[in-house]
Amino acid sequence: MEKEIFIENILGSYDVQETLCINRSRLSALIKAGHLKPIKELKNEQLFWKPDVQVLRDYMLKDPRTNLYKQEKGDARKHA
Repeated sequence: MEKEIFIENILGSYDVQETLCINRSRLSALIKAGHLKPIKELKNEQLFWKPDVQVLRDYMLKDPRTNLYKQEKGDARKHA
C-alpha cells in the first residue's frame, strides 16, 4: 500500500515537462531558480514529488506569461 502511494506521487523529468507544458531548458531554469526541487537526481533523470509539481502548476495557471496559462485559456475559448 505505501509503495503504491509512493509510486503514484513520483514524477520523472518528462512527466513534469508534460504537466507544466515546458521544455527541458525551462525545467532546468525552474530548478536553478529554486521553484522546483528534485527529490532524487540520477545519472540521466531527475525525480520530483508530484504535490510540489502541482503547487507550481497551480501558480503557473495564474500567470499569463506561461504556456500553461495560454493553453488553458485557449482551451476554454474553444469550448465556449
